[in-house]
Amino acid sequence: MLYFTRTRVSTSLSLERDFMPFLTGRGALSTPASSLFAAIAALALLLSFTQPCLAETVELDEEVVSASRIDEDRYRSPGSVTVVHADELEGENRSLPDMLEHVPGLNVIRLRGRGAYTVASVRGSTSAQVAVYVDGVLQNTGSDAAVDLSAIPAGEVERVEVYRGYIPARFSEAGMGGVINVVTRAPESGKARTSVKAGIGSFGEVSFGAAVSGGTGKDKDKGKFLAAVNHAGTRGDFPYRNDNGTPYNTADDYDADRKNNGRDMTDVLLKWEDGGWAARLNWNRDDRDLPLPAPGNDKPTSPRGAELDTDKLELSISNSRRAGAVDWGWSLGWMRRSRVYDNPDGTLGGLGERHNEYITERLSAALNASWSPSERHFVEVLAEWSGETLDARGDIVDMYLGTPRFDQNVWRAVVQDSIALTRDGKLILTPSVRWDSSDGESKTAWAAALEYRPSEPWLFSATFGSYSRAPNLYERYGDGATIRPNAGLKWETGLQWDARAAWHGAVKNADVSLSLTYFGRKTDDLIEFIMTSPRYGIYENIAKASVNGVELEGTAVKGPWKLSLSATWMSALNETPDSYREDKRLPNAPLWAWTARVTREFSARLSAFVEWRFVGANYFDQNELVRYDDMSLLNVGVKWTNGDTDVALGVNDLFNDGPGIGLKTTPSAPERMNWYPLEGRSFYLTVSRKF
Repeated sequence: MLYFTRTRVSTSLSLERDFMPFLTGRGALSTPASSLFAAIAALALLLSFTQPCLAETVELDEEVVSASRIDEDRYRSPGSVTVVHADELEGENRSLPDMLEHVPGLNVIRLRGRGAYTVASVRGSTSAQVAVYVDGVLQNTGSDAAVDLSAIPAGEVERVEVYRGYIPARFSEAGMGGVINVVTRAPESGKARTSVKAGIGSFGEVSFGAAVSGGTGKDKDKGKFLAAVNHAGTRGDFPYRNDNGTPYNTADDYDADRKNNGRDMTDVLLKWEDGGWAARLNWNRDDRDLPLPAPGNDKPTSPRGAELDTDKLELSISNSRRAGAVDWGWSLGWMRRSRVYDNPDGTLGGLGERHNEYITERLSAALNASWSPSERHFVEVLAEWSGETLDARGDIVDMYLGTPRFDQNVWRAVVQDSIALTRDGKLILTPSVRWDSSDGESKTAWAAALEYRPSEPWLFSATFGSYSRAPNLYERYGDGATIRPNAGLKWETGLQWDARAAWHGAVKNADVSLSLTYFGRKTDDLIEFIMTSPRYGIYENIAKASVNGVELEGTAVKGPWKLSLSATWMSALNETPDSYREDKRLPNAPLWAWTARVTREFSARLSAFVEWRFVGANYFDQNELVRYDDMSLLNVGVKWTNGDTDVALGVNDLFNDGPGIGLKTTPSAPERMNWYPLEGRSFYLTVSRKF
């Protein structure tokens, strides 16, 4: 028998791993996390599922759906992967960063409050070490310090996959921290169907969208398309208490509404598939206000602040085919992004520049292939090239003699082999080798994953490997003015490992999955941003770092009840020898984090949920001098369904804790308000219908 089936080359130009026929039965959930408190809470809730239900008993298919999704998600990677399915959060007014808060080991960093510039840290990584894809297309560019997750529209997202530790071959950029892969809706075959949705919320929030999908031509089951447009906007003028920038003097505190915090984003997505051909077009317009730091501002006399307007257009085309025993494919992609900063009050960047424009263009090409050289081997290969240019215009060049143009060429290749070490397929080894080249310098990294399934409900795995990341354009050459170039910047390198135990089965008629993972990483030549004067800064290799932690993830479904839990404990330390920061915690790497969610189906039409999110012991700086308050937020909501119509009503941050989350310094000093306070209690109402 063949242990590995042929891979399927997807329309997103990524290699899908269709695993072995000998792995029958339910797969175990391939994700992690841990926290004693969260585990106790999960156990208590789980035990409550076994008690008699006094409410109306409803026959649901959710257990079957849950089990099949766990099985499907299990085979996406030989390492740790969490999949967030957007339909489980349908109508809840969730942005992409909101969805990612359900992932263990991942910390969402909102640098300017909700809806503003937002990045991710995975297992204590820097945000630059996280690779982000949309439909298999890399979103990281050389001209960005990291990917702004808030700029990725969530209107047509089908699922979000988060890979940690071992990264599968279908991703050319491994990401030292991990990979976030956003998958949008696929076109549907057959008769065209239309869906519309609209929503309103607190602080001037309005959203609406429409999509149509169906077959093309005479054969409706062959060619198929998707066309969607979505818009979301908000004033963002939430109320909060301002300490006037004087935490030692409470007499001058005042109530304020956040100013210059609005946003409008419009997204158009077109997808077409026909046989092995696929094409994708995505246009996004994002008009965003940039609020000033809150302390002492948001008064009638405060300056307005700046604006950032972004236009982005992406095009891609791909083809997949079979030649004998080999499945192979190719893809071409092009992206153009224009960012315009307008700063009428001269507050942007601290140098008084009032207008700047940055234009990024990137062309990419990739080849992939997969085959089974023997009944126990399944080989995947991916090679990719991308060329990027950045043009800078405006005051930052004209007034300060900045550099007007940058360019970068990147080559990547990866080979992965999945090997069945036993004839029954219970022991699988998956080694891979990666090669990266940027600006004439190259590095090779390797990784291996070992999976063991002794019996149907259990799965054990361990991964180990080396990783590297080249400094990007922004880090190497600066921004043309205030960030100085450092052409001698070294690559970041390091080692990662994890060990996981997962179980999926039935407990007193409940469908239960649990996964516990220990992980670790050591990084050399960590790239950090250093201010060299009040006006200038530079990226330098200054640090070593180590991260160790535990992730717990689980779900339990019984009748009308569903419990979801993710939790993380993590120790992330700076290990630079003879440094004043040695053994200090890394910033934005909380010691504790968990999310617990309980959903109850009251009938075939009505359901409700309660969700609790906690983040604790999270430091703002490199010296363990400034830390955030512990964050504990509660969200609740209800959904009503009638045929093809869905209505959702909910409250985020029920107890209005967000605006009060401040910064703590020394034990004797008073608490300072957050420079960019979080939006507090907010209501939303959404309506969607399919035709």
